[in-house]
Amino acid sequence: MKNTIFLVIDSLNYTRVSETDRKLMPFLRSLEDKYVSCENMFSQAPYTEAAVQSLYCGQNVLDNGGYIERYNMSPKTIFEVYKENGYDVYYNSFQPQCFPSSLRRGVTDIYNSVGFELSALWHYRLLHYSNLKELDEIDKKQLVRLFDDNLYEWKKFLTALVNKDKEVELIIENAPAYKSQSYLKFLNRQIEKYELNKLDFINGFLEKGLQHDLFKIPYFSQYLKIKDPKINDQINEVLTPTFLRIDKLNKKLNFKNNHVPFGKIFKLGLNLIFKPCSDSVKQLGKAFLSTLNAYTDPDLLERITNPGVFKNAPSLEKHINHFYNWLDDKKSDNPYFACIHVDDIHSPEEFFSYDTDNIDRIKQQAKTINNYLDSLDKNFCGSITHDLSLIHIDNVIKEIFEELEKRNELDNTTVYIMADHGFAFSYNPIRTTFGIDFFLENYRIPFVMVDKSLEHKRVTELHESKDIPLTALKMSGLTVPENFTGKSVLEEGYDILGIEYCGSGCPDLRRRQLMFGAFDGRELIGLKQGLFPTNAKLKISEYYDLVKDPKQKHCKNPNKLKNDALTKYIIDRRTKITEYVLRNQHE
Repeated sequence: MKNTIFLVIDSLNYTRVSETDRKLMPFLRSLEDKYVSCENMFSQAPYTEAAVQSLYCGQNVLDNGGYIERYNMSPKTIFEVYKENGYDVYYNSFQPQCFPSSLRRGVTDIYNSVGFELSALWHYRLLHYSNLKELDEIDKKQLVRLFDDNLYEWKKFLTALVNKDKEVELIIENAPAYKSQSYLKFLNRQIEKYELNKLDFINGFLEKGLQHDLFKIPYFSQYLKIKDPKINDQINEVLTPTFLRIDKLNKKLNFKNNHVPFGKIFKLGLNLIFKPCSDSVKQLGKAFLSTLNAYTDPDLLERITNPGVFKNAPSLEKHINHFYNWLDDKKSDNPYFACIHVDDIHSPEEFFSYDTDNIDRIKQQAKTINNYLDSLDKNFCGSITHDLSLIHIDNVIKEIFEELEKRNELDNTTVYIMADHGFAFSYNPIRTTFGIDFFLENYRIPFVMVDKSLEHKRVTELHESKDIPLTALKMSGLTVPENFTGKSVLEEGYDILGIEYCGSGCPDLRRRQLMFGAFDGRELIGLKQGLFPTNAKLKISEYYDLVKDPKQKHCKNPNKLKNDALTKYIIDRRTKITEYVLRNQHE
C-alpha cells in the first residue's frame, strides 16, 4: 500500500498564481506540467474552520450540522478511514478549541501547532450566545457539550505541557516561561466549579465574558522560536533595508495603479446614515481598513523586529523537519497518511524563515526578495507581501520534494498539494468586504497530485475540495465512506459549484445569515439569508458575469440573471440544510 501526504498551504490564492503565470510559484507550476493537476479547484468556504469540513470530511461545508460541530457529526473523516485500514496517521496542525476532541478522530500521532485559545472559543462561539436574549433548550444542550469538550481538552493540553508529552514537542520549547503547572491547577479548580452546576457556570461565563476568571490563564504564546537574541538582531539588520524598499514600492505602485472603490464606500456610508446599526459601522470600517491596507502594510516592520513572535505557529520548514524526524523514528512498517497543514502565508503572510537561526538562509531570502522587487512591472498593483509569500512557500515546497526524492520517499508515496481556501487580501482589485463575500479569489485553490505511476494530466473541469479526500482514498484503493459525496479529480467534473458558509462569527445554522453561492464558470450568483422562516422569499443579492468581468468588479442586477440552474442549486442546498436542522431540533 502506498503512503499518502497532504500538504495543505493555508490561504493559497490560486487565482493570483495563475494570473501572473509562472513567476510567483515556478516549482508548483513545474509539478503541474509533470503530474496531475486541476486548475479549476474551489473551496466552498473562504476561511479555515469552514473549509476543512470538505477537505477532511469529504462533504459539503454545511452538511451534518455544519462546522459549529467541527467533525462531531461527520460519519467518517479521512483520518479515520486511513487508520481503520492499517495506516499510521500523522497530523501536526492540531489547534484545540471549538470541539477539539473531534479533531483527534482517527489520528494516531497528533501534534499541537498552537495552544488552546480561549479567546478563539469566545469569538467563534460563545460571544454569539452571550448576545442572545434567552437561551432555549437546544442552546443549553449545545453549550454544555461545548464546555465539556473544551475544558477537558484544555486540561489535556496543559497536562501535556507539564509532562512534556510527545503531543506538544513541536511547540513546547517556544514558550519556556509558560507556567503550565500553575495554570493547570487553576483550571482544575474552575472545572470543579463547573461540575457542581454546569448551566450556572456557563451563564456566569456568558455574563462576564472576557472578565471571567478563566481568562486569567494566558494564551500559550510562542515568543521564543528564535532562541538567540543576537540572531534576531542580525535578521533585523539584514532585512530592514529590504522591508523599507517593499513599503516604498507598495505605496508608489498602488497609489499610481490601484483604484480606491469610492462608489462602494459611499454606498456603505449612506447605508450607515439611513440604517444605523453596529453591522453598518462594521462594514464601513472594514471598507476603510481594506482600502488603507492596500496602500500601506501597517505591520510590515513588526515582522522583523522580533520574527519569532509575530507569527504564532511554527513555519512550514519546522513542520516538515518534524515530519522527517517522525519518519526516521517510525517503528512500524505500516504505510502512513500524513497531513501537514501550515499557516505561513495566512494573513499576516510571511515571506522569510521566521523561526530559523540560519542567518545565511535569511541573506539568501533577502536576495530572492530583492530580485522580485527588481522585476516588478511599472503597472503592478496588489499586495507585494502576498506575492512574496507565494514565492517563499514555493521555494520551501521545492526543498521538500528534493528531500523526499533523496529519501526515496516518492517511489511509494502520493503527495497532494492544496490549500484549504484562497486569500482575501491580494488587493487586485481592492475589496471593501471580507468574510462575507463571493469573490472567487477567496475560493480558488491549487491542486497537484504527485505520483510517479500516473501520466501527466491537466484537469480543466470544475472541481471542489470535497473531491480531494475521495480522490486520495480511491488512489489508495480504500473503500470510500457514504458521507464522502465528491467526485474523483481523475473522473468527470461538475457543471455547477457551490459556496456555503455562515459569514464571520458563530456558525449557528438556526439563527445566522447564511452565505449561499453558485457558479458555473460563466456566471455567479449569491444569496445572503437565513434558513428561517422557511417560507421567506429568496432574494438573490449578487450577480456577476464572469466572462466579461472575471475579477468581479461590477455586481449586476440579479434580475438580469438568465441561468435558472444556478438558482435551483442554491434552493436545493438551502432546502436540504433546513430539513436537517428541523429534523435534529426534535431529536
